[in-house]
Amino acid sequence: MAISKLAYTWAVCVDMDAVTAYRYRWCFADFSEALYFLNTMTDFDEVPTRRESLKGHRYSGEPLLVEHWPNGEPRW
Repeated sequence: MAISKLAYTWAVCVDMDAVTAYRYRWCFADFSEALYFLNTMTDFDEVPTRRESLKGHRYSGEPLLVEHWPNGEPRW
């Protein structure tokens, strides 16, 4: 697990190995929320409970979280 600064967000990268930079990356606007997730998660496939500043996520395989816009379209 690692936390990294991106252009506009803080990324929490999980399930890294020698070949893959991350299996899941959660992007938060607020550093303290990203740090909270990093410090409290217990498993690599955990979904953040605090998502006020969550801007998106990147993943390999199936998404762990799917949020929708009011019109029903997926957000990410």
